Amino acid sequence: YYRDLNELASFDVLLNQEENYLSLTAFKLTEQNPDIVIVEKTVASFIKDTLKQKGISLIMNVKESLLIRIASCTGCKVYNSIDELPN
Repeated sequence: YYRDLNELASFDVLLNQEENYLSLTAFKLTEQNPDIVIVEKTVASFIKDTLKQKGISLIMNVKESLLIRIASCTGCKVYNSIDELPN
């Protein structure tokens, strides 16, 4: 991975950044105390493992239209990004 033509970025730095991001994401999710997390696409295995350890069920690959219907029936909100979660 080249940052610019003359420098090479360390994979250790990139892996640490990814681990930090995933840890923060897992924290934000579990901080909401959900019983179930339903997502439109897939989830990183670190997040899957964290949710499993916390006893939180995960449902993946759900169409957006179905997510909206589930949210409507349960009174929940659909978030498009982890950054939209309340603090």
